[in-house]
Amino acid sequence: MLITGLRKLKKGSRIGVYLDGEYGFSVELNTLVREGLANRQYLTQEEVDRIRLADRVEYLYLRVLALLSRRARSEFEMRRYLREKLRKLEWDGSTDSVVESVLEKLRQQGYSDDLDFARQYRDSLLAKARYSTAELRKKLASRGISRDIVEQVLDEGGDDQKQVVKDLIARHSSRIRSKSTTDKEYRQKMMQYLRRKGFGWDAISSAL
Repeated sequence: MLITGLRKLKKGSRIGVYLDGEYGFSVELNTLVREGLANRQYLTQEEVDRIRLADRVEYLYLRVLALLSRRARSEFEMRRYLREKLRKLEWDGSTDSVVESVLEKLRQQGYSDDLDFARQYRDSLLAKARYSTAELRKKLASRGISRDIVEQVLDEGGDDQKQVVKDLIARHSSRIRSKSTTDKEYRQKMMQYLRRKGFGWDAISSAL
């Protein structure tokens, strides 16, 4: 097959590749340059298939970079996004191999690092509110972070749980006391609130 034309598509930034006078497929500009595609170049069907597969990885890689520009993502979140993207595109062939190729490229470029993400996410949570270790563990796990990494980042940093309890008591004391008729009832309601937040008995009893 002979490349008879390379033209930018009307929508987006992709380049249309024309073979033997007819539209064949489109690629990202990065793919065009990397593969050295040029007019009057001959391609076998095997080469076309290889280029198209490589371009799928490039296309999805660029989509993930755009996603990451809005906020950091865990590898679990990126994998979920890629699978959903592939499902909507309805491309033929193995989706798992394409997803793993994209993720490997992201890892190599430093865009996929669950330990770094977990640290950033932990710090962003603690900058906004006071959390128990149990709450932080649950939130990190909800982003698909492995148990080992969750425990590592919780061991590395986190608020002193006894101090967090004291701060929460100070912040919510008036509200809970206004709903209590006795000191005993106030104490019980405060304990229930703190237990729901995931604090252990040691941290609660030392502050109440």
